[in-house]
Amino acid sequence: MKTIAQKAWRLLNAAQNVAKAYDAKHGTWVVSSRVDEIDLHCDDTGAYADQSEGRDVVVASGNWNTIDKYDRATNTRVDVSTLPKRLGDAFEKLGIPCEWSDQTSTCDGCGKLIRTDPDSYSWTPQYVISDGGIECAECVDHASHLETLHGQLDDHVPSWIDPLAHGYTLHGEDMSRHEATMMFADLKNAGVWSCIVQSHGTYDHRVYILEADVSRLAHTGTSTGHLLSIMGLLGACDPATAWVCAQGDDACQVVRDSLEENDSWVTWLWREVGPKASERTQAIANIHPWPEWLHTLEQVINAEEGEAS
Repeated sequence: MKTIAQKAWRLLNAAQNVAKAYDAKHGTWVVSSRVDEIDLHCDDTGAYADQSEGRDVVVASGNWNTIDKYDRATNTRVDVSTLPKRLGDAFEKLGIPCEWSDQTSTCDGCGKLIRTDPDSYSWTPQYVISDGGIECAECVDHASHLETLHGQLDDHVPSWIDPLAHGYTLHGEDMSRHEATMMFADLKNAGVWSCIVQSHGTYDHRVYILEADVSRLAHTGTSTGHLLSIMGLLGACDPATAWVCAQGDDACQVVRDSLEENDSWVTWLWREVGPKASERTQAIANIHPWPEWLHTLEQVINAEEGEAS
């Protein structure tokens, strides 16, 4: 008994012969060209790279539209051949899914079919494109791909890669793109280029950095890195963070410029941040009363300085 793959190949070969005969008779190439673009993806473990698409062992991809041409005499389009459509109908009668070739691709690693265009609101890309071609989620080297995304704000980490499993730590979450952009800029100013971003929604951008860079941030002294480590530990709702964010992209330079010789962070915060935060973000300041919040910050700073020494 013939397998479904054997039946599919037999149908495709028959269609190719019909197309060649038509083109030879009419002195054209259009039908053969269209039929030759049809591919069969066969795999006993499933022809789709993303198993959520289905576990069909054979999937066809191509342009299934009827071939037509423009007729100058009638000023209309007339059918040339229905062969692609009839072939697709025959495949579907065998239970073979027919995908559109402009919405799919083939994984350069395993040869399975990859969907490249959305087919639902919940669809997310299950592949990556690099200089080496296109690879599905199963074939791509996750750690190596994360390295290519270092410092790239516009290239997000795919949802199916967990940075925490590859030596990264979460540095910020529940952020808008603008907030993530600011954090990226500040991290780079601190000499940390391992920052990557993963988006789980408009207001859920998550920034990760390599674990090896966490200690580097914490021991940069009165610098951008030190400020960021404090902001990351305390979260995004304290008055100092709110004030610094209000300064815009040059926030950390503003902080550095306002530090005086032998200035401690606690002294600077009381002098510079306290009044401004209470003026600009009274609601946030009420959530985190200054004495309690400053005491927490002082403990964090002392702990970091103790580790550094």
